Amino acid sequence: MVQADAHGGNAMISMGQAVLFDFDTVCWAPPVWDITHLLKRAGNAENPGFTAAEIITRFDFSSAEVNAAMELRRTASLIDQAHHRFTGGQILLPQAA
Repeated sequence: MVQADAHGGNAMISMGQAVLFDFDTVCWAPPVWDITHLLKRAGNAENPGFTAAEIITRFDFSSAEVNAAMELRRTASLIDQAHHRFTGGQILLPQAA
């Protein structure tokens, strides 16, 4: 189970450990999915997120898991870019048979 909207605004330090909250988007997924959201927002002035090193230290993920998350985020970004080029950003719904 993952929080599915992990970012700096949904994390706090409690008893010396980073804790995620705001669970309205909880779902079943590999834990690495939450890392992609933390990295996705890194560098955004409004919500800077965490660096890969901070995620490894604060959230107890291995560097292999963080590297996998970064690749997953890159792949998701490429899919998103292709979707926007193909559809002009519109959400395409299946047609009824």
